[in-house]
Amino acid sequence: MKIVISKDKYGTPIQALALDAVVSAPISGTSARVALPADIELARVVAPVNCYIAFGDDTVTASSTDHAMLTGVEIFRVKEGDTHIACVQLGAVTGNLQISKMV
Repeated sequence: MKIVISKDKYGTPIQALALDAVVSAPISGTSARVALPADIELARVVAPVNCYIAFGDDTVTASSTDHAMLTGVEIFRVKEGDTHIACVQLGAVTGNLQISKMV
């Protein structure tokens, strides 16, 4: 699947994305994983607390050697073959990681 950017009436690409399917995973001291929405190319990841994240297949785990996702929102390009995201807390606070498909 390729992302198709909509165009305005003058043929200029509209630089905006819409939210689609959403999943979430618990952020705790043990790595947790969740399946990404089908056909996802761009993922909006919202972390209410600092954590580590890793993209991969259905065996992916997150550890302190992975990407540090600090509290906030980031958009990631999902590589072909990545079907899951894993997260583990970075610090003492827990929460829920939210992943939204962007279209």
